[in-house]
Amino acid sequence: MSAICGIHSPGDPGRAAPEILERMLAALALNGETTRSFVDPKSGLALGRVARPEPARPGDPSPEWHESDHVVVALEGIVASDPEHRAAPARSVARTLEADETGFPAGLHGQFGLAAWSSVSRTLRLARDPLGAGDLYWFHDPATGLAVFSSELKGLVGHPAVPRRVDPEALAALLAIGYLPAPLCPFRDVHKMFAGEVVELDRRGRAAARRYWTMPAYAPRRAGGDELAAEARQLVLDRFACVVDGQERIGVFLSGGVDSTIALGVLDLIGIPELPSFAFGSRIGPARYAEDLAWAKRAADARGAPFHPVVIEPGHDPVPRLEEVWRHFDDPVLSPNAYTRFLLAEAAHRDDVPMCVGGSTAGSLFGTNSDESVAKMIRKSGATSPPALLAHRFNRIFPFDEIGDLLAEPPESPGRIGLDLAERYCADIDTDSVGEVIKLAMLRIAGAEKSTATQNRSARLAGVNVRHPFRDVAILEFSRTIPIDLKGRRDPEQSKHLLKRAFRDVLPAEIAAREKIGYPSYYWTGGEIDSLAETLLSPRAVERAGLFRPDRVQQILDEDRASGKKSAGKRTWALLTMQAWHAFYIEGRESLV
Repeated sequence: MSAICGIHSPGDPGRAAPEILERMLAALALNGETTRSFVDPKSGLALGRVARPEPARPGDPSPEWHESDHVVVALEGIVASDPEHRAAPARSVARTLEADETGFPAGLHGQFGLAAWSSVSRTLRLARDPLGAGDLYWFHDPATGLAVFSSELKGLVGHPAVPRRVDPEALAALLAIGYLPAPLCPFRDVHKMFAGEVVELDRRGRAAARRYWTMPAYAPRRAGGDELAAEARQLVLDRFACVVDGQERIGVFLSGGVDSTIALGVLDLIGIPELPSFAFGSRIGPARYAEDLAWAKRAADARGAPFHPVVIEPGHDPVPRLEEVWRHFDDPVLSPNAYTRFLLAEAAHRDDVPMCVGGSTAGSLFGTNSDESVAKMIRKSGATSPPALLAHRFNRIFPFDEIGDLLAEPPESPGRIGLDLAERYCADIDTDSVGEVIKLAMLRIAGAEKSTATQNRSARLAGVNVRHPFRDVAILEFSRTIPIDLKGRRDPEQSKHLLKRAFRDVLPAEIAAREKIGYPSYYWTGGEIDSLAETLLSPRAVERAGLFRPDRVQQILDEDRASGKKSAGKRTWALLTMQAWHAFYIEGRESLV
């Protein structure tokens, strides 16, 4: 659990002043975290890292920081390509750079954002892992050569040269999709790095971005189901062992579904001695919101794992902790799950669990969108190409064509924003299945920027590390060799069939057969957050922030209050979250009250 940041200013070394770096590190630090830093005034370089103290590993007391005569590496996350990488990840990154600066960081995979400095070439390289489990943001001024980067936005905007101006295109995308896919970022002129991208900043301050990893081509094997299942089993066991290397007590976030139940079983099979499990449920709203708890307990009991339910009961007041969560989410996600996942991670922290895992991403790798579901998408949207279908799916909260009426300063072509993103994410996916293109694109979009990001950020706030063992390049590459019919293209019942077959010894039959419910999303429509709405969404507050039109906001509030739909409150929650973000990160307020 760590964060990194830095400055590269070869044209004006004074901008890499140690006091500015300290300010950035202070913005990133949570309680109990310590810092490491490296400053080279001659090259205008400053790198830093904050982290909770960790037990020393033999030969490398700081596995996410490496400093030698020629290379400095700051790492956030893990590199799990091979045993050497797992034992001393930052040092292995340094050796990879020294062996081949031109091709760096090809061959590295895991869950990370990293910065690597070479004093030989006087080049700083920033990289994000191939599947986007880590985060990295950067700002570059071509006129001066100044570059500022951080694994969290709050560190980046701690530098006085980084503008705090809202990007209207990013705001439109955020309101439609509910989160921001790379390269969009809430701040104008600041970019979120693409997964599998490296940015090189040379001695003159010039920046060049390139992809070092792209989606492998679809290459189906002729092997039988038993052979593929056996190979899948061994691969998953190996990759889980890589990600949780050296840990003896690992928490499991259980949903009571197939993926997380298999994750628990795999950890048991590889010999993790203690596996406390944590499951979330709500007794507010539909009864199904609490149903997963019983299934999760059944999965835990089947493995003899201690079970810790985290339940929201009627009368729960989210306001005292919600402000803390909103302040932490500098790259906002317009989902109430940011709050409830924080409660889940906090329960793990109370139980002294340093690391948790879940089953996220398994469904995207071992399942696909069926032809039947694609046909429904086409009928509903009128679109036929994968990018157009994907762009239609982006209309999750406010449709792009309605956003112009909501925003005080709308972008010129809101609808084009979604299509541009969809085309970029679909471009390197080679397959004849429209459903598979959409599934893999969403793996990199929602999987990285919503599901994984929400869990990672909530857990860091609670003081817990989260790892995503299925979100692994080797498993993805294997999944591209599975015949698509074995992933459910023609028969949705076949979705994840291979994974279930591979781990039927740890997957209870009743869980394998149950209908998926999904993580409960409750928008607090029972009056619990009315005080926040009165503060943040009053006409005066909306006009002062300048993001939205006050009359349209009032109309949305009235419509949500009168609605009986299960999604009632979704738009109100989105507006509240954005107004809170603006208060913290544009106005610089310390509190919402």
